[in-house]
Amino acid sequence: MPKTVDSGGPLASLWVLDLSGDDGDAVTRLLADLPAKTGPAPFRHIPPAPQRPAPLPGPDTREICHKILGMSSEETERLINDGVLFASTDTA
Repeated sequence: MPKTVDSGGPLASLWVLDLSGDDGDAVTRLLADLPAKTGPAPFRHIPPAPQRPAPLPGPDTREICHKILGMSSEETERLINDGVLFASTDTA
C-alpha cells in the first residue's frame, strides 16, 4: 500500500486502473492518498455570479434573446409570433 500524506486534514484517495496483469483482468489499486481541502476552489479572477433561478422559457424569453443572444426586439417578436419561440403574454 502506498505511503499516506500527513496533511493534518482530510485525504483524497487516488485510484488507478491497472491493466498490466498477465491474466488480462483489470485491477484497481490505490496509488496515493493526497491532501484535500473541504471548501470550494478559490477562483480569484472570476466575478461572482448573480444568484437566481435559471431562466425559464416563456417569462424570460425576451430577456434571454436581448441580453444573452443580442437579438433585436423586432426579431424576437417575429420569432414569437411565428411560433418559433415561446413567451409569456406580458411584454418586458
